[in-house]
Amino acid sequence: MKTHFGLSVFAAACVTLMAPALSYAHGNHDAMHGGIVKSVGESIVELVAGAQDARVHLRDEEEGKPLGVSGGKLIVLRDGTRAETALTPDGSGALVAKGVKLVPGMRVSVQIILADGQSRVAANFAIP
Repeated sequence: MKTHFGLSVFAAACVTLMAPALSYAHGNHDAMHGGIVKSVGESIVELVAGAQDARVHLRDEEEGKPLGVSGGKLIVLRDGTRAETALTPDGSGALVAKGVKLVPGMRVSVQIILADGQSRVAANFAIP
């Protein structure tokens, strides 16, 4: 009985000591462009609402570097309606959906095509 208790205390001590390291195991998940951030697999997707457009930034989770993108689509759901807009590269590494104004209550889905033309990343957002 004494051995089991000792092992339990040891295991609890290990978990307690490792908890801070585990919380920093992956890269920075902060918004770098003032948007809403989602972690998707090995990538970080950031959705930024502009005055007359929506921008999507995609970066590597570990290194924080932008990932190459070739396009995609942005789907907005609100009050039972669905609107789809193309995401096109803007020259700065981001994707832009022109003419899209995001407002609170909308649900947004982004589907991104990476630069290789094959790989895809998708994320869902709720606009607060």
